[in-house]
Amino acid sequence: MKQLQLSREILFSRFLAGIIDLTLPLALALVFTLAASWVLAFDLFETHTVTLILAFSTTFFFFNSMFFLLSAGRTPGMYFTDLELRNADGTQQVTASLVLLRVLFFPPTALSVFGLIWAVFDPSRRCLHDHLSGTQVMPVSE
Repeated sequence: MKQLQLSREILFSRFLAGIIDLTLPLALALVFTLAASWVLAFDLFETHTVTLILAFSTTFFFFNSMFFLLSAGRTPGMYFTDLELRNADGTQQVTASLVLLRVLFFPPTALSVFGLIWAVFDPSRRCLHDHLSGTQVMPVSE
């Protein structure tokens, strides 16, 4: 398999796409929880409310990522930064199982930070979750 060489500038685009993709579920969960707390009259700062926000955010992140990556090969953050998901060899045929692996591996590798820093030293700019899932994020024009 030929290893694709990408410039380090893609790391900024990937970081920005990740921020967008993580902010959307959190903002949506916060809006829904605020509305629910107002309608149902419960305290917004109780432990179970914060747990509800995190659970809703996590669930929405998984479904949002799966839907957009399977239907278009790009998440909203990837649309904004002009990136797309491909197989590790650069072809655009990403299967549902690879997308599922990618979405499941992303949170632990992102939380460890090591999984994201991996891309700085990798010539193809793939993070650990990219390697584990057999995928690669590339500019649309490539």
